[in-house]
Amino acid sequence: MTKSLIGNVLLTTLPHELPVRADEALQLDAWIERGNTLVVAAALDDTPAWALTGGGRLTKDVGRLTRLRFETIDSKDKDKKASGSKGLLQPAVSAFEPRELEIEPIGAHALMEGVRSLRVVSELPASRWRAVPMDGSAALQIAQVANDGEAAVWIKRQGRGQVITLAVAGLFSNRDIGSSDNAKLFSNILGWSFSPGSAVIFDDAHQGSVNYYDAKAFYADPRLHRTIAWLVLLWLVFVLGIQGFALMPRAGVPLM
Repeated sequence: MTKSLIGNVLLTTLPHELPVRADEALQLDAWIERGNTLVVAAALDDTPAWALTGGGRLTKDVGRLTRLRFETIDSKDKDKKASGSKGLLQPAVSAFEPRELEIEPIGAHALMEGVRSLRVVSELPASRWRAVPMDGSAALQIAQVANDGEAAVWIKRQGRGQVITLAVAGLFSNRDIGSSDNAKLFSNILGWSFSPGSAVIFDDAHQGSVNYYDAKAFYADPRLHRTIAWLVLLWLVFVLGIQGFALMPRAGVPLM
């Protein structure tokens, strides 16, 4: 539980392993509108290896949380120009190599103060996306992909709160937060959104790190099966081995 009803910051990374339920989404909307901030880091312009799970519902889930509709941009012509005369095999090989994505600020905004560039590594190929608001409220674009021009960071007001959407999932990961000005952006988000007495919340539950008891998951866990097997084996060794030796009579001593 948070001490304050407003000024809290919730960070969630998509795709989720466990989808957001309808009642959760409604409660989240009300929470934002009271004056809190939701930060959505979505694997759109980058594709970490872990993002392959749940990726099929990515754009739908991102749209529900951010109220932005994401449309893919045809980049075939750009890919042809980039490949140039590298040969026929090189594009196929390099497509599966990790690539570095650079993001740069658009204009001046408090979130981009002291931020010159952001960098994130994508293990797998990713599409390019364009965001369109689902309702009448505008989405402010404050950063874009370098040498591409497409927006990559948006701010959208929702009641007295706001939703900050990042088109990359790995910007604040353990690996990439030290790159370029990633940490500075994270600091700016907290400084701009956070209120004294409030809380910064990391959404681990939708990535499977839940603290409630799941009986099905418990009984399906192979570690439980291995533990029971070892206990049964040790019990058999005790009964058939140690107990058997204890019952053997010593020489010249009759059994009672």
